[in-house]
Amino acid sequence: MKQKMYLSNREYDVMKVFWMEGKGLRKADFLWKSEESWIGPKAIQKVLDGLSDKGLIKVAGEDALFGKIYKTAVSYAEWLRNSLCEILSESSEEEAMCCMLEAFAEQDGKISDGMVNTMKNYLEALEA
Repeated sequence: MKQKMYLSNREYDVMKVFWMEGKGLRKADFLWKSEESWIGPKAIQKVLDGLSDKGLIKVAGEDALFGKIYKTAVSYAEWLRNSLCEILSESSEEEAMCCMLEAFAEQDGKISDGMVNTMKNYLEALEA
């Protein structure tokens, strides 16, 4: 997927619900589940349309009473990987990998030895 993976806070909140639920959802599902003040019928439809335009969700069917049923078109892992690649697109593959590993290993401004060892073990397991 070569589209921009940037999500606004509202888009990310809605995508989290899709990823956690793992099933098709209707606009009404967001209205009933949320206590947030920004979520009204028009606001949620605008977010769903934006996510659809970005190719992150797609229409999976239609409910006669509640309208379109949407489902995720991109997994969380795929979105995260594509977002990181997009951010690091100016770097070589090796530089990008080093930046990502360093970012994940850093804790309180310091590189965590435990995290580095965990990453080494993981990478060794992938090579085997």
